Amino acid sequence: MRPNSPKSFVGRDSELSTLNELLERSTHGQGQIAFVTGDAGIGKTHLVTEFGRQARRRQVEVVSGRARELGGAPPYSLWIPLLTDLFGSDDPNLVQLNSATTRIIPKNESDVTRFRLFESIASSIKKRSEHSPTLIVLENL
Repeated sequence: MRPNSPKSFVGRDSELSTLNELLERSTHGQGQIAFVTGDAGIGKTHLVTEFGRQARRRQVEVVSGRARELGGAPPYSLWIPLLTDLFGSDDPNLVQLNSATTRIIPKNESDVTRFRLFESIASSIKKRSEHSPTLIVLENL
């Protein structure tokens, strides 16, 4: 049996059930958020991978971003592949976010500028999810 195959998934029925209940609510217009936390090696990634498989079977788009565990990544870098999957590489928010990751954000950069960028991204994700259920997985936060 291959690791991470659906048949090898055991021992997390309660957690998976909770995630599926949240997914069901979200497909009825009630946005949801869940945190899967715990020590390294307890199966968090395996759990969200299986949940993603089940969500895809329900016609939910699943996108993910993963932070580097040891740091050293540019700011916001876990969002770039996720937003590219959702909107394509020409999206203006992505272009602006990509620009932010290529440099250290200066302390004098306006908080308002950053807020507007984040607000625009959040609004774009919300609009998209109104027409197509979307599961966003962020790992190693």
